[in-house]
Amino acid sequence: MSDKLDLILQKLGRIETELREVITEQKQQGELLKQQGELLKQQGERLEQQGERLGRVESKIDTIQTDIQILKGGQQGIRSEITDRFSEVKSELRRLKSDIEYTYHKTAQNELELSRLKNQ
Repeated sequence: MSDKLDLILQKLGRIETELREVITEQKQQGELLKQQGELLKQQGERLEQQGERLGRVESKIDTIQTDIQILKGGQQGIRSEITDRFSEVKSELRRLKSDIEYTYHKTAQNELELSRLKNQ
């Protein structure tokens, strides 16, 4: 009977040792899970910061796009203004050309009359 008790005690000792190993492994896994949890928390914070930065970048892009649209509108206005001024200059040049042609014609006519008067 004492052999059986010794055998039972040995088995209980092995079971106790195995239980301690299992408990130690569980504690280690618990620590690993805790560390992974901390890493995940840090990564979450980083992602949150990057999301905020992305939001600011998107806002700046929207502002730039608005500025570009304003510049395009201004450019179109400038083109229209230049076109109008060229049209005015062209019209004025035509009028001046007409005036010069008229003056040239009148001068030629006056010279002809002067020439006739001298020849009389």
